[in-house]
Amino acid sequence: MNCTGEALARVTALLPVLVPVALSAGQSGVLFAFMANAAMGYCLTLPASAKPVAMFAKTDEETYSGLDLLRLSMWLLPLHFALFLGFYHFFQNLGLGLRFPAGI
Repeated sequence: MNCTGEALARVTALLPVLVPVALSAGQSGVLFAFMANAAMGYCLTLPASAKPVAMFAKTDEETYSGLDLLRLSMWLLPLHFALFLGFYHFFQNLGLGLRFPAGI
């Protein structure tokens, strides 16, 4: 199973729990489904989560180290967060934003 398949499996297992919790909190279940899917998909540089990364890390030739993956993550994670927040604002404009009580 590749990285996308593993993220899909995680989302499939957790959505039946997350959506009712979101609905009971007065939030949009659709928004939480989108956010959960985006958040659980970040496994680009984790050998434990991404099979291709693990396969090519342990070859006879020198490929890359954990420090290389950490450096890559330091560049990719802020980009991932920026995309995540950008799409949240996009969905908020569609009416799927978080709803807060009047006192907050």
